[in-house]
This record gives sequence, structure tokens and C-alpha cells, in this order.
Amino acid sequence: MRICFIGHFTAGGTERATALVANGLCDNNDIFLVNTCDRQPYFYLSEKVSFEFLTSGNIINKNIGFFKFLKEQKIDVVITVEAMAGIFSLIPARLTGCKHIVWEHANYFQTQGSRYIQKIRQLELKTADAYIVLTKRDLNNFKQNFKIKSRIDYIYNPIESVADVEYDMSSKTIVSVGHIRKIKNFTTIPDIAKIVFAKHPDWNWKIYGATEGEEYEKLKAKISDYGLEEKIIFCGRSNDMDSVYKSAAMYVMTSLQEGLPMVLLEAKARKLPLVSFDIETGPDEIIRDSVNGFLVPPYDIEVMAEKINELIENDSLKKEFSDNSVLDIEHFDENSVTQKWESVLKSV
Repeated sequence: MRICFIGHFTAGGTERATALVANGLCDNNDIFLVNTCDRQPYFYLSEKVSFEFLTSGNIINKNIGFFKFLKEQKIDVVITVEAMAGIFSLIPARLTGCKHIVWEHANYFQTQGSRYIQKIRQLELKTADAYIVLTKRDLNNFKQNFKIKSRIDYIYNPIESVADVEYDMSSKTIVSVGHIRKIKNFTTIPDIAKIVFAKHPDWNWKIYGATEGEEYEKLKAKISDYGLEEKIIFCGRSNDMDSVYKSAAMYVMTSLQEGLPMVLLEAKARKLPLVSFDIETGPDEIIRDSVNGFLVPPYDIEVMAEKINELIENDSLKKEFSDNSVLDIEHFDENSVTQKWESVLKSV
């Protein structure tokens, strides 16, 4: 089967998940990955995966370019990564007779920066051969709020297999990872850190993500206002996240919204205790509250700080959470996720 993933890939969790699924499928299929922006792949792609760009500027030209690509490569199935990418793929897929799967990476309530997102989703749910969301909760949200003709199901994002992980009980580092954008809510980190570091001044908080843009400048200014420049450390992007997770004591997620956060899955696979706001979708299907992490009422800074302090002050609890990180991990196993995708592909 000749399968083409198309999306706007900018080195975030969506690209990470796409790369893992594409690599998993490439042994039994011919896999193509098309980026709608002019960026090289950030995450590892198997040499069996062909990578292409849609370089023409406007939407019409990109539709024409993608139509020609599908015809030339004789693609059987198009997988649109994120609903908004349907503006480039929906018409070419129909005109060429390709089977079309939409792989949603936001939750129902996220707009992906467009006021037209729900109309695009509704069109895709009527015309696509399958529509895949990321969580059980979001599957229910879509079923309750849309008229659906497509097959709809959920498939979790995969965790890359990690062997022989050992949790570092001596670490005094909190880690957060992601694009420094408003939706990630990193500007609350100084408020949380101010409470935590008042009790534990020997700890630090490292943020991994591109150090640019308006939200980064706001965050940097706030850190300066609080006098936390030496405690909250910007580390930029890293090509060695294994080492980052291995040197951390816990992972903290402050997001306003997520689909299914890859960063929590990656931290879980590296046996880190997890602390996250219990937002609409994602964390509660990764974390068992008070078993391998804490789910904090959304945006409650004081409770978030309290839970972080509880972990800092209780080594046995940190160790218990780390040991219990393996719970439910089979749901996100690479092989299991690949098999589910193979089943969807065969069904269309």
C-alpha cells in the first residue's frame, strides 16, 4: 500500500507522533511524508520513508502541487495530520480517488488558530473514509457534537521503546518541554516556581523549546521580574531528550489544552513522576492520579506548587510514582499502535 502523510510539521509533538507511526508502517508499506512548510524533518525518519515539501506559496498552488504528487506517486491512502491540513489535502484526495483518513491532533475544543475549524472538521467527518482522534474522551466529544458519516475511532499516540531506564533519585531538576506558545501556558511557571523555590531554593526548573516569539519574551520578562533567572533555565531545543529526562526528578505540564501530549508520554516512558493540570483531554488517560503522578485542578497554581513540593519532600513517593510509571504503558506501545493503524488502513 502506498500511504502519504501530509501536515504542517514544525518539530513539535505532532511531528514526533507522525514520525513514529510512519516508521512503524514502513516495513509493509511505501510511506511518504509531505510537509506543507519548508522545513526538514526534525525527528528520525527511517530511510524507507520518503520526505517531500509543498513549496508553492498559496493554498490553491499547494492543492495543485499535492494533486500532481498523488497522481505521480500513485498514492492509495492520504492521511491528513491535523484537521486544518485538510485545506491542502481534501480536494486532491477526492479528485485522485485516494482513500482519505483525517488524523486529529487537537481536541474538540481547540481551534488550531482558525474560526473555521469546526466547519472543516464537519466537512471531513462527512467525506473522509476514516477520522481518528487521540483519546476516548475526545471520541465522545466528537460523537456528541458532530453529524458523522465517516468511520470514527481513537488511537493513542505511540511511545518509543526505551530500555533499561533508571530513575535518578538525586536529581533536583523539574522539566517542561514544548513550543513556548500561549496554549502551553508556560507563563504560569514563574508563579508556581516562586512558591516551590521559596521552600526549596536548591532546586531548578528547565524549559526545553525554541527561545523565540512573543510568548517567550513575556515568559522571560516575568522570570526577570521575579528574580528567578538562575532558577528557571531556558535550554532551547535538544536532540538528546533521553539525557534530559534521565537527569530530571519530575515532569510538569502546565498546558491550557492538549490532544494527547507526547511530552507526558515520553516522560512516562522514562519513569518520571508526572504533575499536570487535569485539562480536557490527555492527562487523565496517561496519569493515574496519586499512583504515578498528580492531576491538578486546571490552572490552580497553588495546588500545582503544593503537589510539586509534596514530591520534593517525599523520596518514597517519588520512587513509588517512578515505579508505577509502567502502568497502562502497553496502550501506547509502538507495536500495538502500529497494529491499530494497519487495521484502519485495511478497513478503508
